[in-house]
Amino acid sequence: MAGDYYASCIDESAVEAAGIAPLAPLMAEIDHAPTLADVERNIRRLQDLAIPVAFGSSSTPGYHDPLHIVEALVAGGLGLPDRDYYLSNEPRFAQAREKYQAHVAAVLTLGGMSDAQARAAAPDIVSLEKRLAEASLDSATAADPAATDHMVTFAQLKKLAPHFDWEAYFDEAKLPKVPLNVAEPKLLQQLDKALVETPVATWNAYLKLQLLESASPSLSKRFALESFNLKTDISARPSKARGERRLAWSRPTPCLAMHLRSNT
Repeated sequence: MAGDYYASCIDESAVEAAGIAPLAPLMAEIDHAPTLADVERNIRRLQDLAIPVAFGSSSTPGYHDPLHIVEALVAGGLGLPDRDYYLSNEPRFAQAREKYQAHVAAVLTLGGMSDAQARAAAPDIVSLEKRLAEASLDSATAADPAATDHMVTFAQLKKLAPHFDWEAYFDEAKLPKVPLNVAEPKLLQQLDKALVETPVATWNAYLKLQLLESASPSLSKRFALESFNLKTDISARPSKARGERRLAWSRPTPCLAMHLRSNT
């Protein structure tokens, strides 16, 4: 059975034939989301699929009592590795932003947008992510437990980001409304402002991008290569020449990981 499942993960012809059809229901939900309440519903929907849009959520041992498991809200939902990629004027970061914006347009086009729509949406998405990055900790600071230790009550969480429907978020995730850790309170405050001030169309494009990005390694070769090549361009890890060879053995990884997560 495991062998059959593994084989289905690397059935390239079936993957190519399917295109983005497996994502069609979720894409339709995002396309038909005219209000902020709809946007928040789709944030909850994608997070339920372990896609950390806007922020991330996980259960983790408490800082002060490792035997006590607490819910933690953490940074997430950025396409570039660190806040410096959005904010620094160093040439390498500026070049990375240009490549990322082109990548965003390419992914949206592969996902069904017209070239013109994708090119128009890409800078708005990058601007939204930059806004969230401005309130995010850099990677070194985020690794310091003292900088991310912020226990709050559920009532205090609601005050941090009053425009986000935390009642629905916790209810749908079946989470208890007990004290939790907010790793980056300023990020949630910034998210709250962005929810109100960013057009719904931009949020929908961002959510669509996040969905496509998360699924790219398991979609057609064009998606997988676009995702792989961006990481190569930004991180200077493996060369593009090795990209297609790596896809053959790397494709089953997210496929199997999703299966294992759904059965734990």
